[in-house]
Amino acid sequence: MVAQTVPHLIKASFEELADFKVAFAEFGRSIEWRGNGVDETGVDKKSGKTVVRIDPIYFRPTEVDLLVGDASKARQKLGWQAKTGFKELVRLMAESDMELARREMRAVASIS
Repeated sequence: MVAQTVPHLIKASFEELADFKVAFAEFGRSIEWRGNGVDETGVDKKSGKTVVRIDPIYFRPTEVDLLVGDASKARQKLGWQAKTGFKELVRLMAESDMELARREMRAVASIS
C-alpha cells in the first residue's frame, strides 16, 4: 500500500467522513455513538445492541499523534496514481472481514 497524503484520524473518519457508518451500511446497519473517550460505544440504531467497543488491548504505547504519507515519489518515479479512495478502502475492508467471518462460521458449523 502506498501512503496517501490525506491524513485520516480514525475517530474523525467515523464522525466527519462517516466511513464507519459506510462500512455498517454495507450490511444494512446504522450506527450511532454513545459516551466519550475510551467508554464510547457504537450502537446499532435498530436493535440498540452495542456493536463497537474500544478494547485497550489494542492501544499501542508508541502511537504517534498524526501520520501523513507522501506518495509523490511513487507518482514521479513510477507514474503511480491512487485508484482507491479512503471510503472505498473502508468498504473493501469491511466486505473482506465479513467474508472471513462467514467462512469461519461455516467451518465451525461443519465441525459441530
